[in-house]
This record gives sequence, C-alpha cells and structure tokens, in this order.
Amino acid sequence: SSDLGQIDIIQRNAIESWLQCIPGVEVIVFGDEIGTRLDDFADAVHFVNTDRRLRSYLFSAERWDLDIHERIDFSRRQTRVEFRSRVLRDGQRRGPSAMDCFVFQRGRCRDIPPFSVGQFGWDTWVIHQARSRRIAIIDASQSCLLIHQNHPQPADLHFTPEAANNITLAGGLANLGTLREADWCLGSVGLRRPSFRLRIYGFFPKMLVIQKLLGIKRAIQRGIT
Repeated sequence: SSDLGQIDIIQRNAIESWLQCIPGVEVIVFGDEIGTRLDDFADAVHFVNTDRRLRSYLFSAERWDLDIHERIDFSRRQTRVEFRSRVLRDGQRRGPSAMDCFVFQRGRCRDIPPFSVGQFGWDTWVIHQARSRRIAIIDASQSCLLIHQNHPQPADLHFTPEAANNITLAGGLANLGTLREADWCLGSVGLRRPSFRLRIYGFFPKMLVIQKLLGIKRAIQRGIT
C-alpha cells in the first residue's frame, strides 16, 4: 500500500541519518516490520560526554514533526544544510513532553518495562525514572534539531489500547515527566542551568505530593479531551 511505501522511506531516511551521525556508529534495528540527525547532534553528545561536572546524565530534546515523502541523502553536507532550513520553515515543534530520542551512559537506564514505543507514556516515563534516580536531565532542544517524520497513526495516541497499557506499566500518570524538569540546558553558549523561572517550574514535579496532583490533572485531561 502507499502507507507501507511511505513507512519504508521514513525508516530508510532515519537509519541513513543515524549512520551519518558518528563515524563507526552501530545501528541495531529491532522487529521485522516493513518499513535525524544533523551535525549538531554528534557535537552535542561529544560536548556532554566531556563535561566533568556530570557523573551521569540523560540527554534529550524536543522533537520537530515534518512531512517527508522522499529519500534524503544525508551524506551530502549541502543536503543537510538545506534540510535544516526546511525543518525550521515547515516543521512543527511539539513541546517539552514530546521526545523520541535519548542518550545516556551504558547501564544508566535499566529495568525498562516492555512499553509500546511510539505510543503515549514511554518517553515521559524515562524522564521520570532519571529524575527519581538522580540522573542529571539535559534539555538539548536549543542545540539539537530532533526530527520526527510524520506517518500514519491513530487520531489520538492518548486513547489507544497500547497507550493504556503503557500507563499501567509506568505505574500511573503520576510517574511521567517532561523536559521542563531538566537540570541543565545545552545551547549555543554550552551547558548551563535553566533560568530561575524554569528551575522553579521544574522543582515542584520532584515533590511526591505534586507528582500525585499532576497524575490527577492528567487523568482529568484524558477524560475530557
């Protein structure tokens, strides 16, 4: 079908962009279904890895959604430059609760439940777990352009059976977090603490009572959406 052809293009674009990320990178693909990165991503990861202030970290960024219907040759620098401009012009930034990529040190993220990846709840649970284990959360949204290729999906991902199962596996809506709770921000001037306003905003979700209240708020939102 045309959907399968589009998914094949999306997957090939994703894999080829990852292979261009860091020389010698190994890409492991799970599953048998048919089926990005720009220069700044590798630079950001290298910067974080060499910062001695961080003993452990979880690195992520807000994603940009974009319609892509063709194969892209990421091996050409000019193509990557033009593609970046296209994303900034035509893409939609999804906000601090939409993350499709995480970078962390080996062994730091363990005991991950068997989530349905791509469904509601799995990525926000990762943030919550990092926070509960006192792993530094880094928001690299200002330095990395994380691109999500739009594809066919249910009208509301929050209400699929897979989303309901993800919430159960997460232990409830209170066990979800967002990049608003980041300990560090990575931008053009390097690694810095969030602004005072964001630090205040991010402090409250760390309190157990606030976590419970946020869970109630999210449950109400799901019920009236």
